[in-house]
Parts: sequence; C-alpha cells; structure tokens
Amino acid sequence: MYELEGDGYSKKIVVNSIARFRLRINSYYYSKSLLDLFSLTILDPHAHPIVVQRRILSSNLLELTYQPMSIGEHQLSISFNNKLHRQMSIHVIHDETNYLSKLKPFGPGLQRAIVGLPTEFYVDLNQQTTFNHHPIQFSLEPSYQAEIDYEQKMATVRYTPIKQGDCPIHILEYNKDILHSPFIANIKQEPIRSDQPRIQVTGLNEQIIIHRPVEFQVGFNFFFFYLQIIYFSFQQRFQLIIHLIIQFILFISKS
Repeated sequence: MYELEGDGYSKKIVVNSIARFRLRINSYYYSKSLLDLFSLTILDPHAHPIVVQRRILSSNLLELTYQPMSIGEHQLSISFNNKLHRQMSIHVIHDETNYLSKLKPFGPGLQRAIVGLPTEFYVDLNQQTTFNHHPIQFSLEPSYQAEIDYEQKMATVRYTPIKQGDCPIHILEYNKDILHSPFIANIKQEPIRSDQPRIQVTGLNEQIIIHRPVEFQVGFNFFFFYLQIIYFSFQQRFQLIIHLIIQFILFISKS
C-alpha cells in the first residue's frame, strides 16, 4: 500500500540533526485526502512526542521532517485511519566522528615522564557540546587521580609512573577511545644526582589557553639544598684556613 523512502527512519540518526523521510503511496487509487488519513508520531526515550513536520509533495507523496534532541531509542508509529499500522525503532546517537574529535588532550604526561616522579595531562572540554555532559574515562597502568571541572571545562589527570617503557594512556568517551587515543607516553628511568637540589615543576605546559587561569606547582628538596650550602660553606672556610697557613709560613721564612 505504501513504502518509506530516505534515511530519516533508519536505525541510526545523529542527535540534533535534521532528519527527513518520505511516505509514498503505491496504490493506483490515491488522492491528497488519502494522505490525510496517515498519521505519524515519534516518541523520544522519555515517551515524549517530538515535532514532526508534514509536507505534501504530490498526491501520493508525503515528506516528514523532525529533529531529535535526545540520545537513545525513539519509537516511530504509523497509523492509517486512526488504526496503528506499523511501529519501528530509531536509534539516535552522537556524531562520533565530529563530536569526539573536539576534545583536546594536552600536557607533558601524554608524551613523556620519569619513573617515580609525578606528572599530569589535561583534556580541554571547552568544545564539548552543552546538551549532555557524559563522564570522561581514563585507562592507564599506574594509579591516577582525575579531576573534572565542568565550570572551567577542564579535566586534569595526575599519575606517577612505576616503571620505564611505553605507557599507553586511553581517553574514553562513551566507552570508546577518542581521536588519537591511546596516547603513548615514553617513561624513562633517570638517576637523580645527590649533589644537586631536586626541583620539580608540575602543571606548567607550553600550551596555555587564553583567558584561562594557569596553575602549576614547584617542588624543592630542602635537604639537598641545605646540604649543598653546608658543603660550600665548609669548602670556603677550608680554603681560607689553607690560605692563612701559607701566608704564615711565608712570613716565618722571610723573617
């Protein structure tokens, strides 16, 4: 009696997109009044009806347009002469190829780190769509601490590598890796010299976002600092004593 045309009734529709499909009557006996007997409703996952615009293109062709605003399964019902004739499901999803690529990970912890020293990286959520804040997930071998600030639209992940080698870092959205994930951080084992103070800067990156406050930490090992001061102080005093002894010997020899 009729058939559906177009991709607007397909199983996967991108949220917030304009979806269209057509209903075509195949019978030899049709008229515009026959199209009026068809009614179509679409319910969102919360069983709320969404707006479906009707446009008669010809005496046997009806175009229907709608815009889904929610993620999940929608129900399309087609009735003829007030009797339910057909039902089908429409799955509304995110545009993963466009949506996920807008997340911007950056920071030193995505590229390199040193065994035993804490590091961090960030994910800029500024381009994330506002209709849904789905939690971001992270997966990496060492234990980590993640802080997600939706007001500042920034996620911060801190971790301390436990062994050298390549460390895969997965950043997941909707249980799927985002663009370029997993990131591979090169973890190195570097000996720390005891004769130098240990100074560590955490959180400061070459990429800084305009109009966004920047926070970083400076760690300093005061034990090595005081040890070094004592060493240089003793060294200077010892040199002074040697100098005085030499001057005294020269004075005695001349007299």
